[in-house]
Amino acid sequence: PAAVATDIAAAINSSREAIEAQASTSMVTFPTLTDLQWRVDVTISTTSMSRVLKPSIMMQVTQSDGTIRSFQLSVAKFHELRYHAAKVLKEMQDMEKSQLFKIPGITTARRPSAQ
Repeated sequence: PAAVATDIAAAINSSREAIEAQASTSMVTFPTLTDLQWRVDVTISTTSMSRVLKPSIMMQVTQSDGTIRSFQLSVAKFHELRYHAAKVLKEMQDMEKSQLFKIPGITTARRPSAQ
């Protein structure tokens, strides 16, 4: 209900500084993505088969804490990863537009759209 949402927002706004101070001291942070490198490998043949022609995607992710992770994906798994990443980004954009997550005085920078 709108009346309840208004009351909750008023309560949060009245003690915003204390909430933000507590959140900043007890906030758990995770490493961020600093670099992503990828390549497509194609298996031409194996010892058991003379002609395979199977593509795979090799990815290497570098995190802000210096950790480097490498992994290999099939084309199907890569498309699944791409789909879920796009879905999460869309949900995050929808949440940013929601009145619940708008903070007075703070504007979010628009991300350039892919063309």
